[in-house]
Amino acid sequence: MTRRSSGPGVDVLGNAVADPTKNVLDVIEAVERRFMDLREADSALHLAQLAHLQQLITLGEVHAEKYRVIEAQRLNAIREVDGNAVARASEVAELRAATLAAQVAASAETLRGQVEAARIQTSAALAQALDPILADLRTLRDWQANSLGGREQVSDRRLDVGQALVIASLLVGVVGLVITMIVVFG
Repeated sequence: MTRRSSGPGVDVLGNAVADPTKNVLDVIEAVERRFMDLREADSALHLAQLAHLQQLITLGEVHAEKYRVIEAQRLNAIREVDGNAVARASEVAELRAATLAAQVAASAETLRGQVEAARIQTSAALAQALDPILADLRTLRDWQANSLGGREQVSDRRLDVGQALVIASLLVGVVGLVITMIVVFG
C-alpha cells in the first residue's frame, strides 16, 4: 500500500522536493496585475463612455434649443403671414364696403331723381286729367245755378262739390298707383 504523507513533498528517492510556491506566487502575482490592469482599463472605459454620454446629452440639449429657436421663428413667420393675410382681407372688405356704399348712394340718388321725375310727370298727367273733370264740374254747377235757384241750390251744390272731391281723390289715388307700378316694374 502506498502511504501518503502529510508532510512536505518528496521525490521518488525520498528527497525533499523543491517547493514550487515561488513560481506559483509569481504566476499569481502576474495574474493579479493583469486583473488590476483589466479593472483599470474597464473603469477607464466606463468613465470614457460616461463622458461620451454626457457629451451626447449636452449636444442633444444644444440641438434641442436650436430646434426650439428655429421652430419659434417658423411659427412666428406663419403668424406674421396669417396676420398679414387677415389685414389684407380686412382692407379688401373695407374697400368692398366703401365701393358698395358708393354704389348704394349713387343708386339712391338715381332713384330719387327717377321718383322726382315720375312725381312731376304724375303731377302733370293728373293736372291734365283733372282739368276736364273740374271744367265739367264748373259747367255742372253753373247749369244748376241757372236752372234752380235759392238756398236749396247752395246746399245741393256743396253736396255735389263733396262728391266731386271724393271722385277726384279716387282718381288721384288710381293714377298714383298706376305711375308707381310703372316706375317699380317698368
